[in-house]
Amino acid sequence: MVDLHHDLRVRWDRSATAVNGDRTGEFVLTVAESEAAGIALEQVEPGVVKLPAAYVHPRFGSGMRSVLLKATLDLLRDDGYQVIPVSPYVTSWIQDHPGYADLVK
Repeated sequence: MVDLHHDLRVRWDRSATAVNGDRTGEFVLTVAESEAAGIALEQVEPGVVKLPAAYVHPRFGSGMRSVLLKATLDLLRDDGYQVIPVSPYVTSWIQDHPGYADLVK
């Protein structure tokens, strides 16, 4: 779990279908213990994950999804991963933040 700010935390939930420690699952952003946003990941080959979905709970603003996506991409970069953005939100966010373009496979 990564603490971003006092009540903001990022948690990794590994999928039951994940094998050999791959990154199939979901990063979840919690705010004061409530789930605020999520980013789904599907590992397609060693070191490469698809990002097929990004969601935000309606009671939180879309800014939470951006916070989680940035944290997710930073963690994936630190772990040496590349990404295939499938979600329109993820694709658009990366286009708006060119510092993350190097992660796109």
